[in-house]
Amino acid sequence: MSANYHTHIITDDNNSVLVAKLSRQEDEYFAPETPDLLDYLAQVDHIEHYDLMIDARRFMDEFEIHQVMVLAEKWRLLFKDKPKEPILALICRDELQLNHYSIIQAYFTARRHCGFTCFDQALDWMKTKRLEITKPNPVNS
Repeated sequence: MSANYHTHIITDDNNSVLVAKLSRQEDEYFAPETPDLLDYLAQVDHIEHYDLMIDARRFMDEFEIHQVMVLAEKWRLLFKDKPKEPILALICRDELQLNHYSIIQAYFTARRHCGFTCFDQALDWMKTKRLEITKPNPVNS
């Protein structure tokens, strides 16, 4: 799958978010030495402290189902021994791509994930989810 797309990772330490910008191979920003997204994430120290936003607005191809299954298995292996999985937001270019995401999201084990067509909406959703996770449970207090 890494031959089909380029990944540019931006670390947003203020929000504890890794932003992965995907673009197709023909894109002007393509760099052939870029690692596969999940291979890159496997090298991040303390990956469990970050949430993940995948910006696929420049990715014009559709993932094939076998590619999704490979990514989902890598995702499962990457987080199986971690204390928590990241919150996952996917930003799509349009409603059609977003609908495609809703079909493939079932392959991922991430419990907190959602698709969007706007970066700001995705970031706001991630912040809200993070607050829900860190808020003390009054029943257990």
